[in-house]
Amino acid sequence: MKRQWILECCLLIGLTTLVLLVAGCSTVGGSAGSRPSSPGPSAQGNTQPNNSATTSTPVPERPSAGAAALGQGIAAFNLGDYGVAERRLMESFKLGLTNTPDLLKGHKTQAFVYCVTARTAMCEKSFEAALNIDRKFALSPAERQQPAWSQIFAKVQKRYVS
Repeated sequence: MKRQWILECCLLIGLTTLVLLVAGCSTVGGSAGSRPSSPGPSAQGNTQPNNSATTSTPVPERPSAGAAALGQGIAAFNLGDYGVAERRLMESFKLGLTNTPDLLKGHKTQAFVYCVTARTAMCEKSFEAALNIDRKFALSPAERQQPAWSQIFAKVQKRYVS
């Protein structure tokens, strides 16, 4: 019961983090500069006050279903709930992750799940999927120190460097 409560709290924190990250992006939902500017006085001399509190803050968009599932998968992995992590990560791909950073995070975390559960071939395939998206994909210095996947990633990465 306590573990489920902790998992739910972490999932909520992960989703909140995703929402805050998306809200902080200036180009979410379009290209830079595509947001309407806040209305100011018109050229005809409108002297009405500009209520900037309601016009200058864009309404944050909800993360896509794929991004939400990705956040849940990462949170479950961080809690050591690898079965839930695997299911949520697979779901995130099916729901359509659309941006490269999310795809890379998804494949990397999926590889980590497979590595820590001793499914080496699947771990390699997930790292390959990340490297197929971005040949310069690399693990962080801390991630490169993890014995569960560091050698597997180095082996797969060599095939893409040469």
